[in-house]
Amino acid sequence: MYYLPLLLLPLLILSNTVRAQKPPLDTSVYTHWPEISDYAISPDGAYVYYSVINQDRHVLYTCLVNTGSRRVKKLKTKGRCVFTRDSQTFLYRDTDDWVTACDLKSFVSLRLFKASSFQYIHQKSGEYLIAWLDDRKSDCIVRDLKTAKIYRLKDVVNFVLSGDQQEILITCSPTMQSRQTLHLFRFDRFESRQLFSARHIRSPVQSEDHRWIAWIGTTNVTATETIYIYDRRKQQMLLTWPADEGQLEGSRIASLIKFSEAGDRLFLELKRPGRSEKRSKITIWSYQDAKLKSNESGWEPSTSFIAVISLKSGKFIRLQQPDDQLMFGNDGLTDDYLFTSVCKGEYFDRYWNRALEIHSIMTSTKDGSRKEIPVFYGSLSPDKGFVVGYDRQMRDLYSYNIATGEMINLTQNIPAAISMPDIPIETNTKGLRYFCWTSDNAVIVYGSYDIWKINYTGSHHLCNLTQAKGSKEKIRFRLPAGMEGKVLGATQKLTVMATDSAKKHNGYYELDLLSGSLQRLFMGPYVFDDPDDGLLGGGEFVKAPDSAVFLVMRSSPRQSPNLYTTKDFRQFTLISDVFPEKKYRWMDCRLITINTTDGRQEQALLYTPENMDTSVKSPAIVYVYEKKSQEAHRFQKPGVPSGSDLDIGWFASHGYVIIVPDIHYRSGSIGPSSFLLSWVQ
Repeated sequence: MYYLPLLLLPLLILSNTVRAQKPPLDTSVYTHWPEISDYAISPDGAYVYYSVINQDRHVLYTCLVNTGSRRVKKLKTKGRCVFTRDSQTFLYRDTDDWVTACDLKSFVSLRLFKASSFQYIHQKSGEYLIAWLDDRKSDCIVRDLKTAKIYRLKDVVNFVLSGDQQEILITCSPTMQSRQTLHLFRFDRFESRQLFSARHIRSPVQSEDHRWIAWIGTTNVTATETIYIYDRRKQQMLLTWPADEGQLEGSRIASLIKFSEAGDRLFLELKRPGRSEKRSKITIWSYQDAKLKSNESGWEPSTSFIAVISLKSGKFIRLQQPDDQLMFGNDGLTDDYLFTSVCKGEYFDRYWNRALEIHSIMTSTKDGSRKEIPVFYGSLSPDKGFVVGYDRQMRDLYSYNIATGEMINLTQNIPAAISMPDIPIETNTKGLRYFCWTSDNAVIVYGSYDIWKINYTGSHHLCNLTQAKGSKEKIRFRLPAGMEGKVLGATQKLTVMATDSAKKHNGYYELDLLSGSLQRLFMGPYVFDDPDDGLLGGGEFVKAPDSAVFLVMRSSPRQSPNLYTTKDFRQFTLISDVFPEKKYRWMDCRLITINTTDGRQEQALLYTPENMDTSVKSPAIVYVYEKKSQEAHRFQKPGVPSGSDLDIGWFASHGYVIIVPDIHYRSGSIGPSSFLLSWVQ
């Protein structure tokens, strides 16, 4: 959050004047500074690949590593890289656009074919590659990796995989013809057949049971687009919609979304074109208005809305109204309901603008009836029977029973937040956040430090999974980012990421959901991939699918982020070798404590040049901006600063000492908060 301007205060303090043997950083290295980008571990855990990029996101090289023998093969790659599911082959596209297969046992590479991109498909019937060929941009091939059999698809405009990846819907546009064709390719038979021909075809979708296929088509007779629904079982067209243009209500068909699980309805998106109207040159509004009327151009943007069609009757129901915003992302549309929210005003004005109103709406997909529900910013439970979200004040989390309308306060017995993010406003929130689910009808909730498990169906069962260790010892526990929204087994063991708020150490604990035990595995002066809102890393560790081997990213102020493997989160083995900072004069970082004029103590970071000699004076910088102490063990990558950032690495490399104190804001006195540092005055 940006509440204070950057304050740079030159000082003279003791620093190093002894010339280092290594050169200082030069701005010419910024665009060439290497760092690890994409990486993955093979299913058996025996191999790792990682790509190294520069600041322009250009891939410099890719390394393929045997985690046992430490054998390394350096490759020149472009785009997608992937391990096959049997851990026998590494697939990549080289700089000459050849899709190449590298045998993982011998590290011998074999070029397969040229392509502009490829996709790897694994299923019961085998392993396949789908690739756009490079010689003709519209040509595709499907290659069976076991038999090397190839099926060529000409003049392809687009293809869509079925949900189970057993089939492909392919739209083709022959060069010498004015019509497009829709084909269905089956992997098990390794063949395709034509389903339809029209002037234009787009947005094909398929039902989960593979019986129904729908698409949008335009015939030669009229430019009006029509939805075609094909019954594969009877091999005939079931329905074309709309029967007349009046059903479109002045809109056009934007896209097809999906079939219902039962296959009896089709969900789609319609779009109403925008319009222009004359407005006065002067617009007057009040700060008390829910939303500023600042659109003076007179142009009303186009609006999209979701609707549903019955396959049996062709009945059309509009589900989304103007100003409705979809809740829960793609999960906001179920077979029974569409969940939307209406915000009369700007969301970020909610702390002060009393005119702002937020409403949560549940619309029946059967009849279009709308019902307001009293939960906000929520999420739909895995069984689709409950909505878990906040009250209007965003203080507690509630569970709303969709069938009965019952509301349950899930977090009334969780104490108020011990530590809240620094925001210069008065707020009554507890700082809670729902994260994921468990298979025994519970939701996982984050507090300031601890992790809670709460039954959302009404049993009122509440469990502090981290045994209040977080709040007692000021350790922030979080699950890996990739688990967000997922359903966890009720008895599984979890590796939990932890950050010590005092020392800023980072590491791991093991949490047993069945026994409730919490065991420390490792904590140290490093930054591992941090899942907590991306404050430090924003990533997560990666598990090999078929082996108890994990791949983690670790860094420190003196070491760039690099990859390590571990089996127990106690011992870590270095896999990558990307340490560009070793070539230059670098820096050290210490966490220190400072006094304020109102009698408090704050933490601060002290960056000093490498091999500092304190016998000579040299310049320093005080960098005052928000709260930075959580970055005590973060690697400061050099580069052109943006916004409020400071290129700490460059200044330290050139002999500066940099002091970065924490600032805690006081409501109503944001700027003066920075002058509570007595030694700055």
